Amino acid sequence: MMNFDQEIFFNTFDWLISEKSFKEVFKDHFLPLLKELGLLWQSQTISPANEHFMSHLIQQKILIYTEELQILKPTKTDKVFVLSLPVNEIHQIGLLYLQYEILLKGYKTIYLGESMPIENLEDLTKHFNTITFVTFMTIQPDHSIVNQYVKKMEQKLLLKNNEIWLMGQMAKHIERQHLSERTFVFDSIEETINKI
Repeated sequence: MMNFDQEIFFNTFDWLISEKSFKEVFKDHFLPLLKELGLLWQSQTISPANEHFMSHLIQQKILIYTEELQILKPTKTDKVFVLSLPVNEIHQIGLLYLQYEILLKGYKTIYLGESMPIENLEDLTKHFNTITFVTFMTIQPDHSIVNQYVKKMEQKLLLKNNEIWLMGQMAKHIERQHLSERTFVFDSIEETINKI
């Protein structure tokens, strides 16, 4: 990371993947690395360039393994998972990995990615009967408005049997006692994976 040496990254990854599944590599190596990157970035030990360099290499690996699952026909058709980030939210590694896990369990996913307005998500309710909307809130919406944001999501998206799944740093500020019984807040990726 410090020397922007992608060859070492690829060689290390190839060695790890020869011994472990991608799921194990992500859990045992990428997650701790991402947490360390966050701490190093906050303490200004590394620059945003270092953090972006590593994040993009990890994203590439997630995308490669996700594509292998996307070409398979879903085995579970009772719902569709729609994955997106709030407006001005760009931190998508956790969401990308969740898509991999959802596909691994046999569901169809629709990945919409960064900075997606709620109104655009609402359009999907015309195309699918049962949707689980999955959203990561790392820095957006701000903690001062996160509860209003979630309320708006519930009003626009909780039609039929739809659900909303929320996680990330800003989700910790959600007043859970006011949520619909079809809105879930998760404290970790592992907890979310267990719910799939």
